[in-house]
Amino acid sequence: MRAASALLLLVGAVTALVGTGRTWADARVLDPVLGVLTVPVTGSEVSPTAGAAALLALAAVVAGLLTRGAVRAVALTLAGVSGLWLVWSGVRAVVDPASGVQEAVLSTAGSSAQAVQGAVATPWPWVVVVAGVALLAGAVLGLVDRPRARGGRTSADTPAPLAGSVRPEEQARRDASAAWDDLSAGRDPTEDDSAG
Repeated sequence: MRAASALLLLVGAVTALVGTGRTWADARVLDPVLGVLTVPVTGSEVSPTAGAAALLALAAVVAGLLTRGAVRAVALTLAGVSGLWLVWSGVRAVVDPASGVQEAVLSTAGSSAQAVQGAVATPWPWVVVVAGVALLAGAVLGLVDRPRARGGRTSADTPAPLAGSVRPEEQARRDASAAWDDLSAGRDPTEDDSAG
């Protein structure tokens, strides 16, 4: 895996994990006794699956960095899917912040008499969207780089010659050296030793 892909994946996963724990929306709640209150709602409360996707992304990134072959491909695919899910969750929280806060506010406040009057999104959903894009880009880069890395052969990939066998280049070099030795000794290297 290239350094750019690994960096995008790591930064995206850590940022997503931090971002889902921050306040995504400030909900205005009408309480019959206290009046209008502002209740901060975190990303994992607005979208519990976003927190799970951030954890999955981090686990997939670690697995992708520590493994090779098919396991790495699966890990990169999971990281990319998590990135897509985080992008969708963040955009949804920005476009309609009130939709995800109703249940979170009721479960946090514990009173069904409270009603959410509205909500204002904070910058944190955008941070998670950017983190999701970084995860997706890193996963795509890692997956695209795999076939090229598999197809290119290096000297480490070339099998060692068997004991007693000589590569053709080495044999040609030895033959040339032997011919020079024959000339130096006054023998004609083109003559067959078995003749005469």
